Amino acid sequence: MVHDLTAGLIELGLLEGDVQARIDDESYRRFYLHSTSHWLGLDVHDVGTYRLDEATPRLLAPGMVLTVEPGLYILMKTIFPLPIAVSAFVLKITLWLPNRGMTFSLMACRN
Repeated sequence: MVHDLTAGLIELGLLEGDVQARIDDESYRRFYLHSTSHWLGLDVHDVGTYRLDEATPRLLAPGMVLTVEPGLYILMKTIFPLPIAVSAFVLKITLWLPNRGMTFSLMACRN
């Protein structure tokens, strides 16, 4: 995921140089502020571990709700030097795992 996002940032002209070099120096983190997902629950950013221990990931189970959001934040002033109302654009996908199948919603957020 980080490799593809970094390559896209270079393609857009927001970063320069080699993809691996930008990953190694972590300059992509200016736009990628967190991980790919988080739990949803009683709170918007519900707490919980993603691993049972260091080697064992938590398996998805019925009733769980989580986001899938690459979290690539590009401040509009980075692209357009004019003062505009929109500061960032984020794509979020919310997944709910019922007893059978899976449902999801797609939401675009303007911050």
